[in-house]
Amino acid sequence: MLNCHSLLQIQFQTLPVVELQADHMQYLSVAVSPDGAAVFGGCDGRVRMWRPGSDPVDLGTHSAPVSAIAVLPELGAVLTASWDKTLRLWDARSPGSGATVALPQ
Repeated sequence: MLNCHSLLQIQFQTLPVVELQADHMQYLSVAVSPDGAAVFGGCDGRVRMWRPGSDPVDLGTHSAPVSAIAVLPELGAVLTASWDKTLRLWDARSPGSGATVALPQ
């Protein structure tokens, strides 16, 4: 579970860090977009997006922990990498949709 009691400096903005008290997931990675949306990658492979003022939304899942996240605001997309040796490009506007690229062994 993410428990932070500090502030993040993001592109010259000061935004409060997300604290998801009701969520008992363990997060391995996080990325924040310029508009303040935060994307979390769970140890259970789940990718969740949280926008201030709304509930978290599941974008989809990997079959292993999420090791890295990049927010691509110009594409309206999120790129994730996982220990399952895949890269996934998620459409941030349409949860569950996206493309998968298998990485070489």
